[in-house]
This record gives sequence, C-alpha cells and structure tokens, in this order.
Amino acid sequence: MNEVEFLLQYFGITADKLFPIAIILGLGLFLLFKYFLKPNFNFLKKSIKNIDDDLTKVNNATTEIQSYFTKQGFTMLHQLTMRPGSPFVLTEYGEKLVNESGFPEIFRQNREKIINTVKSYNPQTNYDIQEYSKKVLLENFLNDPIMKPVKDYAFQNSIKIEIILEAATLLVRDEVMKELKFDN
Repeated sequence: MNEVEFLLQYFGITADKLFPIAIILGLGLFLLFKYFLKPNFNFLKKSIKNIDDDLTKVNNATTEIQSYFTKQGFTMLHQLTMRPGSPFVLTEYGEKLVNESGFPEIFRQNREKIINTVKSYNPQTNYDIQEYSKKVLLENFLNDPIMKPVKDYAFQNSIKIEIILEAATLLVRDEVMKELKFDN
C-alpha cells in the first residue's frame, strides 16, 4: 500500500466513498472559481440572494445525486435532508423543503387517511413504521391529487418530488409512532 492509499484509509476514505466525495469537491471548486476567483473580482458585487439561490441549486443537485446512488444500492450516511441518528431527524434543509412545499398542511388535512394506510401494512417495529411511511408516501400518495401543492413546489424549485416526500416521511413516521407506541 502506498502512502496516498494509507493516508486516504486513515481518514476513512475508501474506494466506495471516493466518487461521491469527488463530485461534491468538484461542485465546490466550480462554485469557488465561478464566483470568488474571477479575474476582475466581481465577487464583491454578487448579492447574497444570488449566492443563496445558487447554493439551493447545489443542494438540490447533491440531493438528487445522493438519491441516484441510493437507488443503485449505495448507502448514503449523510443525506442533505436527514441527519443520521436513531431515529433520523430532518436537517434544516429537509425542514425547509417539507415546510415550504405545504406538506404539513396536507398531512394535517389528510392525517387519518395517511396514517391508516401506513397501519394497513401492519408494522411490527418502529423501523417498519419508518419504511412503510416512506412506501405509503412514494407509492400510494405520489400521484394523489392531495399532493398538488407539493408537486407545484417541486416544479417551481427544480427538485424531484420524491426528495421532498422522502423527507416528509419523518413527519408521518413520528405520528404513527405516537399511535402504535412500540418499545424499540
């Protein structure tokens, strides 16, 4: 093993983690050169709003890349919409997507319908509740007319609705867990 491989392994960077890291570093370098290292130093004139909009686009792109890798069987330990832990919790970005999409109001108005659909899968553990909540939102309600505000938000913000609904899973999970009260 050469010194570079040893150093990468020392920091926990293995071959399976290298590609996603390279993509994120590439996006970071692109933004650095595009906005902060221009020859005429126009970066001082760049408004905070424009930078925030660009970072939102980068967040959306990174989340979509993470979704792609997850569907290919890779485990993404640090998604942008959920923070690791037991149980998962929404990140600030995840909360923003869920709240701005209007999902909390949709859930409030259709709470019983959504919760009963999760319960119909007969979950036996809190983990089951989490996975069935995701399944219900992505399979049973994705094309339901009640999701129109979420779809409109997703379209207007160039983000896949699946990303928003996967984050919204945690709201549904928490409510079902309150009702079923498993010990695990």
